[in-house]
Amino acid sequence: MGIAPPPHRLIAADIEMKRLERVLPQVNCGEIPVVVLYPHHRLLEPRVRHFIDLMVEELR
Repeated sequence: MGIAPPPHRLIAADIEMKRLERVLPQVNCGEIPVVVLYPHHRLLEPRVRHFIDLMVEELR
């Protein structure tokens, strides 16, 4: 269906169970930045702030 550079930890089980196959193993995509965009408001919803904090912590 296509080629994509997803994070290995998201697809490791699928590779192990042969549902996905690694192609072009010699290609290194390097780091792929993650950007969180949200409307600038003085009072950011707590759930949005929590999500941003969680993403920063998990993807560090």
